[in-house]
Formats: sequence, structure tokens, C-alpha cells
Amino acid sequence: MICSSERSLLAITLSNELDEILAHAAFLDYPNVAGVDQAEWIDWLNVYFDAAGCKSLNTVFMHYFVSKADYAHGCARELVCTLFNAIPDVHYCFLAVPIGVAPGLLWAILLSHLVAVKLHLYSDDTTTITTTTV
Repeated sequence: MICSSERSLLAITLSNELDEILAHAAFLDYPNVAGVDQAEWIDWLNVYFDAAGCKSLNTVFMHYFVSKADYAHGCARELVCTLFNAIPDVHYCFLAVPIGVAPGLLWAILLSHLVAVKLHLYSDDTTTITTTTV
């Protein structure tokens, strides 16, 4: 059993017919980027690119994703689809990846048609933001 104190706006867990957990994702309404105020993320995002359509009510950030390796690709696709189906008002989903962290081939393939922007947050720190829209 894994216990977590993470609070999320939406948490999605995928399981099979035997109730075995295959994947889990947690989405919040602010980015998981050090130094970004949870209440002021819209201003922060607009500094780096035109995010005029992003509002606190239509934008979420994926903070956590885990899956069994054999099911990762299908589960990732299902989790993202479930997100947009569960909350129809959500139009944007961002994945912030800290410098030095590789999201892996799975996410590179899954999100290959989406926008990737390098954001220079501090003099020697970079975060990549990947966004998806419906």
C-alpha cells in the first residue's frame, strides 16, 4: 500500500477487471514549478508565451503519472482522454518537466504533435512545458 499526502483537483486511477491498478495520474490547477506562486501562475505563463485562453477554470497541470510498464502507452492515452471527458470545461492540460528530468519515450510519442516550449525561469534553470488542448 502506498500512502500519499498529495491533494489533487482530479485523480484518475485505471484498473483492470481483476481490480489490479494499472495506472494513476493526479492533476492540479497550478504548475509544479519551483518559484511559481500557485495563485499567480497565469501571469507567469503569459510571460513566456501567449496563453490568453488559459484560465484557472479551464486549465490543469499533470503533477503525477505512474503505470505498469507493459500498459504505459495505453494507460497514458486513456488517462488524458478521461481527464477531458470527466471535466468538459478543461481545455488545456500542461506537463511541466524540470531541467534534468526526462519524461521518457512514452510521453515523447504521445505528445509529439503538441506544442513544446522552453521556458527560462531563472538564469540557470529551464523548464519545458508541454500543452495539450481539445
